[in-house]
Amino acid sequence: MKKKFTTLLVALLLTVLLPMPLPAQAADSDADVCTHDWSEWEVVKEATVFRTGTKERFCWYCDSIQTKTTPKIKAYAKIAPKSLTLYKGKSKKLKVSYGRGDSVKKWKSSNKKLASVTQTGKIKAKKNGKVKITVTLKSGKKATFKVRIITKKRKPKPKKTSGTVYWTPSGQVYHSTRSCPTLSRSRVVKSGSLASCPKKRPCKVCH
Repeated sequence: MKKKFTTLLVALLLTVLLPMPLPAQAADSDADVCTHDWSEWEVVKEATVFRTGTKERFCWYCDSIQTKTTPKIKAYAKIAPKSLTLYKGKSKKLKVSYGRGDSVKKWKSSNKKLASVTQTGKIKAKKNGKVKITVTLKSGKKATFKVRIITKKRKPKPKKTSGTVYWTPSGQVYHSTRSCPTLSRSRVVKSGSLASCPKKRPCKVCH
């Protein structure tokens, strides 16, 4: 009986002296997982033709940060328009568009005797003919531009008329002869020197 009483007394003392364990729910209350409220993605590093980019976003509650990698930009080269007619002796500067981070490596003419091109894309037309201008980018992409070179035709100067010229009040031109077919139906035909004629253009039929 005495031994049983001692055992109960020890158990009672241990119950009083040792701390009570917390319930499982209370023990984990400080370790609750944050229900994230994320901000919009923000670009930290722009993607280019040669490298990937980076985006980040953060949680409004716990300031956690997520990072995402964006893919490289697709390389391209484009010249618009794709062709041009250029008069002999004239120049034209071409513009090429390309992706972020890319740049022009070189310009090249298929026939330097017909047309030359500088490393800034300026074409100089030399002789009549057809030539291709090619631009190469550092990414390896290429674009081709076609040039047709012609000689500019000079407009023929109107023949100088001396003596008497003829015109009608409602007409737009003057005539070198009264017998011009275009005057055959005109009732009123005036005449005088070229200096006194109010019409500026000569008739294409009698000149």
